[in-house]
Amino acid sequence: MDFYTKVKYCFYFSIMNEAFDVFVVQSTLKTILNFVF
Repeated sequence: MDFYTKVKYCFYFSIMNEAFDVFVVQSTLKTILNFVF
């Protein structure tokens, strides 16, 4: 795997990681809100 491919994979992985974190936070908030109200 050359350097460019490695950088590209790291870039994509960080973006997917961010999206996943946001998704988890949103689901957790929705679950809490559904549980409370």
